[in-house]
Amino acid sequence: MRDCIVFPITGPRPHSDEISGSDLDGDQYWVYWGQELKIDKPIEPLSHSSADKLTLPNITNEMVIDYFLRAIDTNCYSLIADIHTVVADRTEKGTLSTECVELATLFYRAIDSPKTGEIIDMDKISSLRDRFYTKFPKFMMKSDRPYYESTSILEKLYLNAKKIKLKSKDRYKNYQIA
Repeated sequence: MRDCIVFPITGPRPHSDEISGSDLDGDQYWVYWGQELKIDKPIEPLSHSSADKLTLPNITNEMVIDYFLRAIDTNCYSLIADIHTVVADRTEKGTLSTECVELATLFYRAIDSPKTGEIIDMDKISSLRDRFYTKFPKFMMKSDRPYYESTSILEKLYLNAKKIKLKSKDRYKNYQIA
């Protein structure tokens, strides 16, 4: 075999599950073999537990419609992800902050909600949004919103990529593409 990774399935949690709660249903991974990037202090992965699946004896059409209307109304994946990014960037502990851990758990449960029937409580999300979601680092590219100067690696990578893009635009501005 070549160009494949085999994950063991024994132990307290399979490695594939430890990687962002994955179920390997098409998830993609990046594997780095170089020596420049080293992890000094490995961090235990979050243990995500799904809500129990909702079971109802007699499901009616009205119940299905009500569920989907509530699910659409609370489709909060992107909002949770954006708030998580800002909180991680603005707090000293980053992704290890209590708020980020709570958001990661909420995100996982939100992703699983179509399978479980769980409706995500928006109160905690709204509270964190009101507290942190007022200014954004430039790398989030929210050009219509106020931003702040981030010192994160994501900001540095974004600004460097933007510089390279602008230089290449300047280099080819006198050429027409047919």
